[in-house]
Amino acid sequence: MDTSTGLSAAEANLKDNQYGQHVCLIIHGFAGSICDVLPIQKFLSSKGWHVKCSRLPGHTGENRDLVRASHRDWLESTKRDLQDLVGVTRDSATTSARGVSETDGTPRFAAVVGFSMGSLLAVNLATKQKVDALVLLNTPIYCGNTKMVALNVFRDLRVRNPVNLTRYARRLADPPPFRALCSFRALLRKTKPLFPTVTCPVFIGQSMKDDTVRPKSADFVFRNVSSKHKVIRYYPNSGHVICHEPDAQAMLSDVWQFLTDVCAPTT
Repeated sequence: MDTSTGLSAAEANLKDNQYGQHVCLIIHGFAGSICDVLPIQKFLSSKGWHVKCSRLPGHTGENRDLVRASHRDWLESTKRDLQDLVGVTRDSATTSARGVSETDGTPRFAAVVGFSMGSLLAVNLATKQKVDALVLLNTPIYCGNTKMVALNVFRDLRVRNPVNLTRYARRLADPPPFRALCSFRALLRKTKPLFPTVTCPVFIGQSMKDDTVRPKSADFVFRNVSSKHKVIRYYPNSGHVICHEPDAQAMLSDVWQFLTDVCAPTT
């Protein structure tokens, strides 16, 4: 503990980031935007991290524009974003015992945060480039939680507040194009066999009131990654867009603890 700052050694290592040695790429989900993950960006930036939010091709805020890109475009875009963020191609970097890359004498720690479909893209990145830690939130392995949809509709009717009914009506009125959904499915098929190849530390977060992703998706991820350091957390009061739900602060605290643990300096 640094008595002058009140920070543990691990926290001080993360906070002392004037040389940009800790970086994080954050990837939003299908038919979403960086607004869905902005609280994570603001949180990590306040901790001294250099953070970039990927804006996936075709994600303009208009669902009809999703047909302008395929899952291959999403993969290539996030790959470029990570390389730009780190500043070097990690394939040519040397790596310390903690998995922290060292290039030109400057240590770097690269984390990737994926929300929803962004988690699938994050896993692909971890298999192609050197990623030191993954944070996977509401990973869509098993999609469509009809039980939670029914509960939300019943709740709206009971309290006479159609907040969920309105949201579902908007989805039905402006659904993603079929071709875009096919691209998402293609990405999911490509990614599921990759989970056993993931060996870096992994944090898995899952909302229990998620009406888009069934909670057993988190169990699949936890069972299938080969990481020695893996953490799973469930958030009982939150829906799909976890960053804007009641458990958001608890999730951010858990993610920070995870990053503190895996980025702690060795003695």
